[in-house]
Formats: sequence, C-alpha cells, structure tokens
Amino acid sequence: MLPLFLTEWTNAEKDELENYLQQTLELKKKEYRLAKEQYKFFNEVGKTAKFTEGIFEVFNNLKDAIVFIDEDMKLRWVNTAAEEIFKKPKEELLDKECFILLGRGFEQDTICDGCLVKKAIEERKTLVFPCWTSPLSNNKYSVIVVPFFNGITGCIKIITPITTSTDNCCS
Repeated sequence: MLPLFLTEWTNAEKDELENYLQQTLELKKKEYRLAKEQYKFFNEVGKTAKFTEGIFEVFNNLKDAIVFIDEDMKLRWVNTAAEEIFKKPKEELLDKECFILLGRGFEQDTICDGCLVKKAIEERKTLVFPCWTSPLSNNKYSVIVVPFFNGITGCIKIITPITTSTDNCCS
C-alpha cells in the first residue's frame, strides 16, 4: 500500500521518484565504496610512512655514511655517520651541492671530473669507488653509488670507512 501522499501521483511521477531514489542509492553506494577505498589507501600510507620512518632510523644507526643526492647534485638526506665524516651537522649539509662537501678538491665549485653520481645516473647502474680519501680528515673510505629513478632521480651514496691498516688502496 502506498503512503497517502503518493496515491495522488501519476505513474510517470512515481517512476521518476523511483528512478531518483535508485540513483541516490547508487550514489550513496559509490560514496561508501570511495570512502572505504580512501580509508584503505590512507591506512596503507600510514603503514608505509611508519615503514619508511623505520628504514631511516636503521640508516641513521649505521656506521657507514648514507647520503641521498638528487640529479642537481644536492644532498637531500644524510645519516648521522655522514655528519661525523663531514664534521658538520645535518642542517649545514642538506641542500648543498655534493662537490662542495665531498669533492676531491673539497669546497670546489664545479662537478668533479668523473663524478660517480652523474655517471651512475647516466649509465643507470651501481658504481663502486674502492678508495676515496676525505679532504677533511685524510681518512680512507670505499664508496658505492646506487642510482634511483622512482619519481625523483638521484643516487644513494654509501661511504664505508676503510679501517684495516694493511689496506693501502689509496696510496
């Protein structure tokens, strides 16, 4: 039995109302699915952010220096070991060109000849420099440069102290 207010409606008006209610129901279902997908997405983003935060915490606790360098040769992230090697706090390292801090001539104003970062990006492969002597400390390090191309182009530079006195790789 139809409610009293609907008994005076024509069949066309009733059909129109039914279509409207059906469309409204479909929209509400779509909104619900979208809200459910957004919840799932933001839940995953939260998990990813926690994972990423955890990875950076691991990087910060390594003895090797980890430096993220973008395609403009600017340092975008460094770990605690990098601060120790370059004898500068993170704030003074970030957004500086790597050749100013890491270059063979130290505080040079152009990209190093044979720049491993540039070469790794161009060749799209990991490069190893078995022995680099820091112009700051004269300490010796091995360097691995790993390019990345995931939305941002650049390299991860891993700088490992060479601690054995019998290793004369840089002499």
